[in-house]
Amino acid sequence: MKKKGIFNKVIFVVIIIFICLYSISQSGYISKVRLNKTISTEEQIEKFENDIENNHEIVNVYYDKQNDYSNTFSELGIKISNGIYIGSCKLFDFICYLLNYLFN
Repeated sequence: MKKKGIFNKVIFVVIIIFICLYSISQSGYISKVRLNKTISTEEQIEKFENDIENNHEIVNVYYDKQNDYSNTFSELGIKISNGIYIGSCKLFDFICYLLNYLFN
């Protein structure tokens, strides 16, 4: 009975996460964020072009400064994903080798 309760809770959490991600994608939030980045990039390009036309000094201020949010948890996540990637590549290579051996 205890295993069934844990399974139900996990399924419930997965469904809630799916609903949240689906509603975010359908509401257009991600598209709006991308559009805002595109607009700011176009504005920076226009500033750069105006400075060139007016013979102003060119300085590296034409890009938005991005904050660095890296910490130990994000670095751990990157290491884990790299490990999964390397492991899956090796597994795929092994499966290809095995199939090649079996059918040749």
